[in-house]
Amino acid sequence: MSYSRCGEPYSLWREFKNHSVMHFKRDLGIHTEMFSDRIVDLVEAGVITNRFKKLQPDRITTSFISGSRRLFDFVDDNPMVEFHPCDRTNDTALIRMNDKMVAINSALEVDLTGQVYADSFGHKIYSGIGGQMDFIRGAALSRDGKPIIAIPSTAAKGKVSRIMSELTS
Repeated sequence: MSYSRCGEPYSLWREFKNHSVMHFKRDLGIHTEMFSDRIVDLVEAGVITNRFKKLQPDRITTSFISGSRRLFDFVDDNPMVEFHPCDRTNDTALIRMNDKMVAINSALEVDLTGQVYADSFGHKIYSGIGGQMDFIRGAALSRDGKPIIAIPSTAAKGKVSRIMSELTS
């Protein structure tokens, strides 16, 4: 499983908890550019073990983390967590080596043809360029993999649609 560099969408985490995924999903693996605090909860619940990863089994593979002191304490001297440069974690040839790779990435806006703005609104930069495309490709090429773009349908408390007939320029 991969998460976008912008972090795990809160709604995804809420769905994990609300539908008791933590009680029937086990042995998930993490290969991602970055992760944050909620991964720790899933490790502690036994959901993430990395047991069946072909590449770096039994290890969370990442380039960087962003989160609280609890997260930094979790990764400190933890043999379960391996940090690698982005050119390795985001390498499509390596990502695809893990069977059933699921890449969940967020987006800012999507149009009816499936084009996605993930880091800008037209020419206005929202976040830096990350590994979204690498993980989407890697998951699509993985045996039984699934690339997913997760996006709320609206913004501004439901007043603005994020689904457009065409992307804003």
